[in-house]
Amino acid sequence: MPCSPEFSVESCYTSPTTESQKEKKDCHGCSSIKQESDNALEDFRMAVKEQELDYITTDEFLLTFLNCRKWDKNRALKLLRNYWEMRKVHSHLFDFDITSPWPALQQELTTLVRMKDGSYLFLFRVGPWNPKVCSVDEIHHLNITLLRIAATCKATVEKGLTVIVDFKNFGIYQARHFTPCHAKLIVSILQDNFPMRFRGIHIINMPYVFSLLMSLVWPLLTVKMKERVKLHYSLKTLQECFNPSDLLKEYGGDKESAEWPAAKALVTKSVLIV
Repeated sequence: MPCSPEFSVESCYTSPTTESQKEKKDCHGCSSIKQESDNALEDFRMAVKEQELDYITTDEFLLTFLNCRKWDKNRALKLLRNYWEMRKVHSHLFDFDITSPWPALQQELTTLVRMKDGSYLFLFRVGPWNPKVCSVDEIHHLNITLLRIAATCKATVEKGLTVIVDFKNFGIYQARHFTPCHAKLIVSILQDNFPMRFRGIHIINMPYVFSLLMSLVWPLLTVKMKERVKLHYSLKTLQECFNPSDLLKEYGGDKESAEWPAAKALVTKSVLIV
């Protein structure tokens, strides 16, 4: 069942520590789960307020971090601190003005595709990018915005985000605009700085300049993250990792390519939580 576009407090009473209790149908069991989640949320809120920083403390915001870290308060707090610091350092990438031109959006470089399990697939096509039309920062801006939209989906936060990066038609002219600073930002988002778990990063259509880009990114990744990066030298191996209903037709799946312009509707209509 597709998840709702936004969190509600009631929809987030799913602490992993009470998995056996969730199966109970009696009202007492439901009340117990809700009470435990209420307590965990308030406990986390108090821990956040003790930081004496200007953090957001709405239920939806805090629940995003708790769910992402499987209700581990200390890990959620660390993630929140890292995320807030990243927002301060890169504040221009977190501006959300739906009236702005969004040049990266016009080029249809990135979109979110709803998967069968209710979570999102983050699909990024690097090849069509024209550096004369939009900068690397403008691509980062769009991608971060779509990640923030994905973070409003409870199924995505809990199960993790799947990513496909398509390098078809990517060349040296585009690669030379990619710097170590950009590599560091990407890695910081992937690792403990954004309220999202990345369950798999699938890379396809690697050009000869791909090794140059990976030489900047790979040394910065943890062993755990490296294990989640899958390089596909054919569509066949990509298809083996996905249900056909989750892939666009251009990758051998069943979904229409109309998913690309759908990103525009997501950006203009979504209400962000983080």
